[in-house]
Order: sequence, then structure tokens, then C-alpha cells
Amino acid sequence: MATLYETLGVNKDATPVQIKAAYRSKAKQHHPDKGGDEALFKQVKAAYEVLSNQARRKQYDETGQVDDTELQDEARLRQELIQLILGILDQVLDVDGTDVVKMARRDLNTVIRRNREAIRTANNKVSKYQRALCRMRCDSGENLLAIGIQNHIDIGLVYIKGIEKTIEGIEKQLMMLDSYIYDTESHGYGHYVTLTLTLGV
Repeated sequence: MATLYETLGVNKDATPVQIKAAYRSKAKQHHPDKGGDEALFKQVKAAYEVLSNQARRKQYDETGQVDDTELQDEARLRQELIQLILGILDQVLDVDGTDVVKMARRDLNTVIRRNREAIRTANNKVSKYQRALCRMRCDSGENLLAIGIQNHIDIGLVYIKGIEKTIEGIEKQLMMLDSYIYDTESHGYGHYVTLTLTLGV
């Protein structure tokens, strides 16, 4: 069985730029809409999804295995991306002249900005609670107020971690979009079919 590197036709020490270039070349070569082999196209895509992710590539290099949990996570992210594209298509009036891929990138980046602002707000609140916690004293018995403040600090930290995970997922979706071009120059429905088939509809 070929390694992921062999599937993309790159050396094991290939740089991210080389991996991306090899993927684009192979994907174009094997794309079903261009008369290529769909099974090979899926293998190329799966190999790129691992090797373009630093953590997954490191794990693959060390174990020779691909973490199925991450594959399931990426499948979920891809499905969410499809739903975003379909939602945009439902809203636009000019489906032929509107770059829905560009709109999807814009929407995803907007969500990232909002989430980063939410993290800044949450961090400020946690920092305030932590400073207050250092000053909260109790002359007798258990310091229940301090315990309550600490609980809210813990909740805030979990909330921040969740948002960071969300941003990480959206960044992966933006990377998925790197392979797509919405052809607003073509006539008819050809470009729409190409986009949906490539995404996995």
C-alpha cells in the first residue's frame, strides 16, 4: 500500500508549500469532472488532509497511522461547510455571477473575528475574577465567596477553550476552501455541479 507521501508524489521531508502544490496538481489530474478516477481523487484528498495538518502529519510520521477521530471531525467540518455553501446559494439572486466560495470565506472569517472578540472579553472577565480572588479573605470558616469566584473562573476557562476549538475548526474549513474556485465566467450550471460534487454532495 502506498504511503500518503507516495499518493501525493512528494518526499517525506516535503515542505507545506510542496505538499499543497502536489495536491493541487494531483487533484486536477484525478478529478472526476475532468475524466479522472474518483477513487484516486479521494485518496489524494485524504492524503492532503493529513499531510497539510502539522499535528496529524507528525502522528502519521511517528506511527504510520491516521487518527480516525480526526477524520470524523474533518468529515463533520466538511459537512458544515457544505451546509454553509448551500445556505449562501439559497440566499443569492445571481447564482451564476456571485462567487459563493468568496462569500463563504468572508462569512467564516467574520465568525472567527467575532469569536476572537468573545475570547478577549472572556479573558478580561476571568482576569478580573482572578484579581478579585486574590483579595477575597474570610475571617472564619470556609471562604464560600472565593469558592464561588473560582467556580466562575473555571467556567470561563472552559468557555474560552471551547471558542478556541471552534476557531480551530473554522480555520480548517478555510483551508478546505483553498482548493475551490467558483467560476463566475462560465455559462449554465457546470460550475455549480463541479463545486457540489467536489465537496462531497
